[in-house]
Amino acid sequence: MRGILIGIGLIFGTLRALSQVVPYQPGAYYPGLTPLRDYTAGPSGFYVFNYNYFINSKGYYNSEGDKHTEITTNGVPSGIIDSDLSGYVNVPAVAYLSDWKILGGRYQAMLQLTYLDLDYTALVLLGEETRFSGRDSGWGDMTVSPLGISWSLDRKVDIIFSYTAYIPTGKYDTESESNVGQGYWTHQIQLPVDLYFNEQSTALGVVPTLELNGEIIDAPARIGNRFSLEYGISQYITEWLEIELVNAHTWQISDDIGEAVWWQGTPFDSRDGRHSISAGIGFWPGVDWLNARVRYTSDYSARQSFKANIFSFSFLFLPGQIKS
Repeated sequence: MRGILIGIGLIFGTLRALSQVVPYQPGAYYPGLTPLRDYTAGPSGFYVFNYNYFINSKGYYNSEGDKHTEITTNGVPSGIIDSDLSGYVNVPAVAYLSDWKILGGRYQAMLQLTYLDLDYTALVLLGEETRFSGRDSGWGDMTVSPLGISWSLDRKVDIIFSYTAYIPTGKYDTESESNVGQGYWTHQIQLPVDLYFNEQSTALGVVPTLELNGEIIDAPARIGNRFSLEYGISQYITEWLEIELVNAHTWQISDDIGEAVWWQGTPFDSRDGRHSISAGIGFWPGVDWLNARVRYTSDYSARQSFKANIFSFSFLFLPGQIKS
């Protein structure tokens, strides 16, 4: 979710006060946060989601995967050596799955909003050690998936193609310390695949995701593209209780480029990556139109990135399944 990544990036905010683009530019998609079966092809109709994330992040990890303790950059104002972020992100979303066929699959679309409320502190090197803190809140960037196609093959395989645009509607200004948007477009291609066993009580899922990032709206800098891969298993223990385990990875696959990419040749000049594990429990509380989930996601490895621990709970509401 772009909102999570925006939040973690806030602790680079002091560099914006110096009219600079910040070097932490993580892209839009955070793999491992979404339950595997949220990608599957269900009954036609509207789906209403509400995701709630509680974030804690301590420390930035360098290109070797080691936590930063000290940074020296010749003449360049940078160097986070200690940081702390905590906060809350709410993501309401609505999706529609139709019976209209494209290439033999059903058409679907989605709209997603993001609200952030985050506190952060950091110890930085700006000639001398300086500790700063702050709080940011507000509506972040909008996510729109105008084109999705889902194929369901004999209740044994679900394949979904989706194009998603992350639109920079959240407040962003390179010279501001307070931003809740990332300031650039991202075009995302995703192709989730789920394989079902034991009358669909067991699902093995894999979700490859490609992000193509645009130029920052007020600075000559284009953020590097990213590829993510998540895979895992979902198992229904009973008809109403599900458990899930997912491993997730993200790699930057192209360099940040542009005149405003000042961190070239500094310790920040390296492609980033992050690796996470996620476990969740879902249940249907006595009805077939409401699903509730709790989840814990932890980054176990990071390069040129922050590590985060994220607890989440979410709801899925299917109004078309309510029986009169």
